[in-house]
Amino acid sequence: RLYGGGLVSSGDETVGGILMGIDPVREAAVSRFESSLVAGRMPGSGEIALGDEMAETVGAQVGDEVVLVAPAADGSTGNDLFTVSGIFSVGVGAFDDSYALLELGTLAELMAMDPGRIHEVAVSVDRVRESEAVADRIREAASAVAPGLRTEPWSILQPQLHFIVTYADSMNWVVAAFIFGMAAFGVANAMLLATFERRREFGVARALGTSGLSVGRIVVFEGILLGLLSLGAGLVFAIPLMVFIHENPIDLSRFVDTWSFGDSAVRPHLTVEYSVVGPLVSAIALVITGIVAALLPAWRAVRVPPADSLANR
Repeated sequence: RLYGGGLVSSGDETVGGILMGIDPVREAAVSRFESSLVAGRMPGSGEIALGDEMAETVGAQVGDEVVLVAPAADGSTGNDLFTVSGIFSVGVGAFDDSYALLELGTLAELMAMDPGRIHEVAVSVDRVRESEAVADRIREAASAVAPGLRTEPWSILQPQLHFIVTYADSMNWVVAAFIFGMAAFGVANAMLLATFERRREFGVARALGTSGLSVGRIVVFEGILLGLLSLGAGLVFAIPLMVFIHENPIDLSRFVDTWSFGDSAVRPHLTVEYSVVGPLVSAIALVITGIVAALLPAWRAVRVPPADSLANR
């Protein structure tokens, strides 16, 4: 990517903005500019794409010509006519009212820069949580050939958004802990009732010589089995649902509009990110919940007096 500042004029209207030089083909892999086009297409040689608010300000439409004036690297002033190839709307005012996209070579020529010089290389990762590790690997690999290269993950470039995401993750764990706590309470209550109804069974077992520890172990094993069965049932229903939502994100735009936070657009799409840590922790927590829920019923079963239970007291 290449960046510069300039003035965009159409008719009697002029607006200042940020000029962004891109490779349209490669840019599609790391940003949503192309999918955010509301009219036209991405810019080619001698063309420009404007944010919808900028286009409205200068009164330009697809196919119109605009004058672009920008300071050049050699101290001169570059200016030329460009055809508006497209109009985009990413949902962030900072972009839509001040950004203009040009083909990388076109902007380099306007600013009298070597076509091989750039300001930024954007890298996209499949998993958001891997961005810091990827940035570290790129920094290490590039240190020998470009010692002054800055390699920053999105969490550094967008600290406010990173705080919101981290806060949301923390709240997810709080909600999960609450759900597992309620589940443990429900399972313990059900097992306590079952233990009370089986007092005679436990009394007979104790009268026949079964130790209290063995009786308690039976109840705990039942709790573990209950947790494993719940885990299996959850996997049967959850995995197909997760795959479906991952492949077909649910569009909530009819209920919630796209909103901006800082320099980022938050799109109302419900999707699922594949992860190993989350399901693994949940599976372990589910089994532990079964064990914890069974401890009190097991303790009650151990304390059942054989004589009283056989006498139905």
